Amino acid sequence: MSILLYYSPGSGAQVPHVLLEEAVLDYELRRLDAREPPSGEQPLLHNIPSRRAPALVDGTEVVFETGAIILHILAKQEASYMMPAYGSPDGSRFLQWLFYLITTPQQSLLEYYTPERWATSEEDREKVRHNGMVKLIHQCDFMESHVAQGSFMPFGFTALDIYLTMLARWTVIMEIPMTRWDRLGAIIEATRERPSFQKMMRMQEIAWPETD
Repeated sequence: MSILLYYSPGSGAQVPHVLLEEAVLDYELRRLDAREPPSGEQPLLHNIPSRRAPALVDGTEVVFETGAIILHILAKQEASYMMPAYGSPDGSRFLQWLFYLITTPQQSLLEYYTPERWATSEEDREKVRHNGMVKLIHQCDFMESHVAQGSFMPFGFTALDIYLTMLARWTVIMEIPMTRWDRLGAIIEATRERPSFQKMMRMQEIAWPETD
């Protein structure tokens, strides 16, 4: 039985989608409109507590939340090369950075793009947006000082490179995109050129934003 990945184009489902491609796992995609509730044509989604994408159905297992989906896929033998062994020092560092990407720069991007979640007046929304941008700059400085040359981890390509590249895609149209940082930019450029990332964008019908 193949894996079923529920996705909304350009959402956090980008990472698990690329992982499935990298691991050459048998999977199916089911597109959801993030703005609409699940319909009668999507009965499986009613069994997912979050009722939103990304979500993954693997046999009898139902997984929601991007981080959990990523770890579920990486636990498979075909995908294990994209994460160090669990319990090893490198494995702990991998988890540390995965949780950092999910909870810190991604949170700053949410503040930048959806300030209405935290503020009602236009003035306050602009403050939230500005603070999100400032925090993201500091976070990129921090990551730049810790990543390896060419990949997030010193021994080579991992799922962290994919997650960073997804976040970077969201920053392309911002005043200061993630590619401005030399080491981060090298990781992002290499990852977005991987066949798996390119195929994900084609299948989700999204593109790498162009700038003047």
